[in-house]
Parts: sequence; C-alpha cells; structure tokens
Amino acid sequence: MKAIDQTSDAFCHLKTKFGAVQSDAKLKAGIFNGHQIRELIKDEAFPRKLGPLELKAWESFVKVVQNFLGKNKAPNYEVIC
Repeated sequence: MKAIDQTSDAFCHLKTKFGAVQSDAKLKAGIFNGHQIRELIKDEAFPRKLGPLELKAWESFVKVVQNFLGKNKAPNYEVIC
C-alpha cells in the first residue's frame, strides 16, 4: 500500500473505508491488521480503483494470502511456488 499514490482513488477509498479506525500515519505506511486485509479482499470496489500495475500487484498479494498464509494452504501450494 505504500506505493499507492496518496491522491489516487484507491488511497481515498482506503481512507474512507478505514479512516475512522486507522490513523493517517498507518494508512500512509500501509499498516493493516488481518481483519482489515480480509475485508479489503472481499471489497469488489477496491480493485476497480487501482491502476494496471497496482492491480497486478494486488491480485498477486490476494493469491498469496489465499493460498499460502494461515492454517489452510492450497493443496497444490508446492506447485504454485
């Protein structure tokens, strides 16, 4: 999230979504807890606000979260690497 332009629609979306519970400094630094990350992954509007390069990075991040992190790894996680 640090690479997102702070004047972009994507950053404004994050500020609107988490601004009440997250300080500006943490938003600018890209510090989010697990609940916020899961909520953002479920948010259909966020990816539409990203640029093409940011979107590719976001999609890769989502795949890592869904297939590698946490208790349940993808059955083929060794092949995905």
